[in-house]
Amino acid sequence: MNVSNSTQLKSMSVIAAMALIAGLLASAAWITNTSRESRLAQLGGDPNARVSIDDLNTATEMQKQREEINKLRAETTRLQNLVASNTNASEELNGSLQELKVFAGLTEVQGPGVTVILTDSRRPLDEVLDPNENIIHDQDLVSVLNELRNAGAEAISVNDKRLGPSSWVRCAGTRILVDNVQVAAPVVIRAIGNGKDLYNSMNMPGGYLDQLRQADPAMVRIEIAEKLNLPAYTGSTTSEHVTPVKPAANNSGDRTRS
Repeated sequence: MNVSNSTQLKSMSVIAAMALIAGLLASAAWITNTSRESRLAQLGGDPNARVSIDDLNTATEMQKQREEINKLRAETTRLQNLVASNTNASEELNGSLQELKVFAGLTEVQGPGVTVILTDSRRPLDEVLDPNENIIHDQDLVSVLNELRNAGAEAISVNDKRLGPSSWVRCAGTRILVDNVQVAAPVVIRAIGNGKDLYNSMNMPGGYLDQLRQADPAMVRIEIAEKLNLPAYTGSTTSEHVTPVKPAANNSGDRTRS
């Protein structure tokens, strides 16, 4: 390769690198300018108009949850006592039962992970374009929980309340409800998983924590934890419409010919 060709290649490389850097800077600027608008668009209108706390019969719901917990614990004890009378098979079955309980959130668990704390902003209202920017909303919590799950979180709690398969989050006046339990800021989220991966994923530019920081960096704090202890899920485990499907018989005579 002669000198002129080498110089030309170097010039093209420099131009390509400059174009790449310019593209990255442009995308970063776009993220910064649109993140606040994106969050406010998700929040929608007046949060007080979504659900009134007076419309929720929390006492009845809590009683139903207590009954479900007692019934589930009794059934768990019955199964454990049933398999305890056998030897190898019982140990294997009991181990599978414990794994299912962990998967469903029905037992206390521990492990590494991250702690995320969401706090209302203390900025004066005359310094913000929209008062909603200063408040942690139910949609903020839902978005952060979804990102934690997508990042590989294996177990999550919100203000020491474990989330289960049927957990839900919604707004009730100025409060956030998690499975009919009122949650107020600061909202402490603990998630068990690979702490480093969770931390890096949650801090990615353009992620939801980044959007909250655009409103006020003090609204978000995230830390890696070497060991977290999460309580068992205490919500309802009853399904009204779902029933198991029995395996179909493997009989060639039952097959429909096309």
